[in-house]
Amino acid sequence: MKDKLIIFDMDNTVLSSRIDFPLMDAETQRILTEFGVAADPQLATSPQMNKLEAAGRISPACRTAVWQRVAEIEQQGMQLAEAEPGIDALLTQLQQQAHLVLITNNCEAFALESMRRLQLESYFEHIWGRESLSELKPAPGGLLQALAEYPQLTAADALMVGDGDTDFQAARAAKMKFVAYTGSRDINWPQGSADLLLAAWDESAADRILELFA
Repeated sequence: MKDKLIIFDMDNTVLSSRIDFPLMDAETQRILTEFGVAADPQLATSPQMNKLEAAGRISPACRTAVWQRVAEIEQQGMQLAEAEPGIDALLTQLQQQAHLVLITNNCEAFALESMRRLQLESYFEHIWGRESLSELKPAPGGLLQALAEYPQLTAADALMVGDGDTDFQAARAAKMKFVAYTGSRDINWPQGSADLLLAAWDESAADRILELFA
């Protein structure tokens, strides 16, 4: 019986993303400005929208306009996405001992399309995009939603694997351990921030992740 839950981010963790995130953030800022919404230009799209939603400062029309434009940019990038090197072997090994779930702030339909195209869908018991999540990362709602699917497990039995600060913040808010994958992006993680840093999905990666549950 599996007694562990491993939650994966998608972009630059499972897939090598080709999404133009700087363009996405710029377009989000442009649309918010057009609707007269004062936003924080330092925030990326998902935390930006989380903040505005929580404050009740965004209209349904503005929300729709933002996510429609975001989806266009996501679709263009996802069509070019490739599997991260070594991810098949990693997931094959982890799947034997843990429930695997994928959570992405991306459009769920595009995520599923890419995961099927690259033959990675079957490794995961759930693949959830933003349409199915109670909250977007960096908020912890999606991670807690995943944990609730396995009532026999607690946060101590779960961890998050991701490449960015939004993943890290979500994991910490959900009281889960965090594995930072640095294979696709050069992020200078402060010492001690992540429970484990992995630069590649090599032969030792699965064992090192599972050791965190010991």
